[in-house]
Amino acid sequence: MEVTVHATAPTRMDLAGGTLDIWPVPQILRSQMTAEFVQEQAGAMARPLQQTIVTLNAGLELRTFCLITIRMIKARRADSAQFQAPKVFVSTSDEAILAMPTTNETDNLYPGSELFDLANPKEAQRLFNSHPLVATALLQSLPELQGPLETAEIIWIRTGSQVPRGSGLGGSSSLLVALLSAFEKLHETNAEPSQTRANCEDSLKQLCQLACGLEAGLLGGLAGIQDHLGAAFGGLATYELLPSGNITRKALPAEAIPWLEQHGLLLHSGGEHHSGNTNGQILRGFFEGKNDSVHLFRELAVNAASTAQALARGDHTSFSQGAGRDWTLRRNAFALLTTPRIEELMHQATASGATSAKVCGAAAGGVILVLFDGTPSTKNRLIEGFAALGASTLPLRIAQSGVTVTDLP
Repeated sequence: MEVTVHATAPTRMDLAGGTLDIWPVPQILRSQMTAEFVQEQAGAMARPLQQTIVTLNAGLELRTFCLITIRMIKARRADSAQFQAPKVFVSTSDEAILAMPTTNETDNLYPGSELFDLANPKEAQRLFNSHPLVATALLQSLPELQGPLETAEIIWIRTGSQVPRGSGLGGSSSLLVALLSAFEKLHETNAEPSQTRANCEDSLKQLCQLACGLEAGLLGGLAGIQDHLGAAFGGLATYELLPSGNITRKALPAEAIPWLEQHGLLLHSGGEHHSGNTNGQILRGFFEGKNDSVHLFRELAVNAASTAQALARGDHTSFSQGAGRDWTLRRNAFALLTTPRIEELMHQATASGATSAKVCGAAAGGVILVLFDGTPSTKNRLIEGFAALGASTLPLRIAQSGVTVTDLP
């Protein structure tokens, strides 16, 4: 038997509060704020205790995708040989999602893919070295695919992305969410109804927590979860990690989406960012309790909450200022987040009429979100100015849906 599924997930642009989605940053901030509140008020509740620690992001119709075909064989009898790990064919592509192959073409595409025989430890290690996301998702999912009724013999995996590598738009997190969702769908195809998870908000949050944990292992350090949440849900929303470990998602008013699409540009700086390196250095001072780092994170938290509130009530001037302030706070505190190229493009943005701008993701490269007055003349002036510096723009369309998985005939 052969089963094929196609999964696609949006990437995301972070608008304010990045790094506040890395546990236990939000809870440390809450504890500090609570202690100071008690000291200041001495028990007299003169003002409300504000402990909202949110990140604000928007899913993008710049997607990652995966196509997975699993060829199954019937389980061996109890007295037969032990299960033998499957052969895995992996190929990557930057083609648009609509150019994906049909199931009928699958066999013809095997020769053009890399072959990894997981029965050979060296081949398994090579898979991890060359395709860490694919290998991680496969290893996590393989036990469920080796159920009592059927086992995988051949797995063919094709992946692709519509965002540049190192863009800071969460491409790797998006792809991991797509891969895990596709494998989960394959498991549900062969599972009893009682063994499947409903495709609901809580289920998607659990999948994001799993993806975040897996990616932290790949990075060898802490990882934020907002990239995975943007991939799972899409749309425009705030996310907060609660002390209980649960995640609160609040969608912003729908009318904010067309405004953001009209007044925003995604500018590709041409350089790659490396989130593991920059996040590690930024977090070190915070966890060590250094005053400047602690102050920065508090400022980021206050700014993110006010920026989200401004966008929710339609105060676009305050929102634009808040998005720009998020970048200014980070840049002034950590010189490693900017580069001469980023500074050049930021200067050009201001000169061409941008109202504010911020680097997406962990910075030091990648994509810059540029906000402007929304007029065609300013947009053209911005694009022409960036083109003169050899930079390009990406389409800014908000994804109305998150990760989707489809069975293919």
